[in-house]
Amino acid sequence: MPTCEPIVKYSSSSFSVKGIEIPLTDSPLKIGEVVWEPKILQQASVIVQILDNHRLATCQSLPAYASSGRDQFAKRLAEMQDDETRITQLALLLAANYPEAVNKYIEAYSSRAVLLSAQATASPSLTAKIPKNLFTRMSKVLDSKASTNAAALLPTESFLK
Repeated sequence: MPTCEPIVKYSSSSFSVKGIEIPLTDSPLKIGEVVWEPKILQQASVIVQILDNHRLATCQSLPAYASSGRDQFAKRLAEMQDDETRITQLALLLAANYPEAVNKYIEAYSSRAVLLSAQATASPSLTAKIPKNLFTRMSKVLDSKASTNAAALLPTESFLK
């Protein structure tokens, strides 16, 4: 069984993904020669928090899926690994200092974040693991980005085109 630990870490003014610390401010942030709009970083922060909470809840549920059959266990394990890959993709795009790619990431995965939070709202066991203000923050931040279908895992290079 995998270890069930959060990948994303938060403080009051930043979040960290795979060791990359991202400040969350209300004003544009300049990293090197690139200026980041705060809304992009806030949207990315909400998406990875939802993905990480889902990945963690799925990980903690794996023992129950193991007893319900190999297919269910494999499906949930793959889902958990895909969410971890999505989180890692954001870390790579942030480390590359590429706001346009992060914006494509947000467009691609915001519908998955909306879907996962709707499922979590319907499931008391998942809702208990997600901070109460996250649903409110998510709806304010992601409404304009969410599409009608939840994106499958995309190759990282698709964000760099």
